[in-house]
Amino acid sequence: MLPEVWRNLHVSLIWAYRGRVAEEFLDFSSERGNVTARLLFSGRMTVRRENSVSVAEPGQWVIMGNGPSHLNFERGSEILSIHIDAHWHTGQQVIPESAVVVVDSRGEREFTRCGRALEAFVRRRLHDPQFSLLSQSLELTDYLDSQAVFFPWLSAFFRVLQEAGTALFLPAAQDDRITRVLHLLGATPLDQPYNEERLMAVAGMSRSHLDRLFLKHTGLTPRGFAERRRQDYASRRLREPGVGAKVVALELGFKQLSHFSRWFKAASGLTPRDYQAQSPLKLLT
Repeated sequence: MLPEVWRNLHVSLIWAYRGRVAEEFLDFSSERGNVTARLLFSGRMTVRRENSVSVAEPGQWVIMGNGPSHLNFERGSEILSIHIDAHWHTGQQVIPESAVVVVDSRGEREFTRCGRALEAFVRRRLHDPQFSLLSQSLELTDYLDSQAVFFPWLSAFFRVLQEAGTALFLPAAQDDRITRVLHLLGATPLDQPYNEERLMAVAGMSRSHLDRLFLKHTGLTPRGFAERRRQDYASRRLREPGVGAKVVALELGFKQLSHFSRWFKAASGLTPRDYQAQSPLKLLT
């Protein structure tokens, strides 16, 4: 594909951490997490997805898409854990949600070397390597230096997936008008109201025509796409330790906490308080 198409691929480092698996994460389920790559140093890791079971021993990497899973670790297991977000501008995941790939680190020396270097960089230079880097304030030099360490690992990551036979999702040719709308939606701050008139002007079409064409390309209406961005952000932030619902409400432009709580419950089925109580530190999944 042309470089202009690859520029629509959004990939971000969420966190990188090495340590012993905490007691509360020795056995847990996740409905939807991050794309992850875990290198097991000691212990044993078992992944259950739908009808499949994958087991990793020390010295093996486990790469997983962000779909539902159940993970079990032996007590005392130590891992290197790298979490990323990888999606197209349409919101579609580039890596199949159900993907599970187990590879031997001895056969993937470059991937392993870059993964160790990435974790070491995050630990030394960034504020808190255990939780989301997406919501941390970084100096320009820290951000640029982090990308210089992240991208070599990312290149090796995708090579490992492709060599393992994982079919990555590649978007079909897209109407330029929809591309313009997607870029505008992605560039709109999350605390700003949905501006339908501006989207119609950028696309040069009526609301009904825009809704139909956008739905065809993305599976959502423009308003639905904008709402999903806000919902995904709220869910991710509420999973972070020490982040209260009031903070997230303000970040999303809500003037009253009660309005945010009703909006979040309508989208997730849970109040922010219940969501946080049910999913402590679930970002780590």
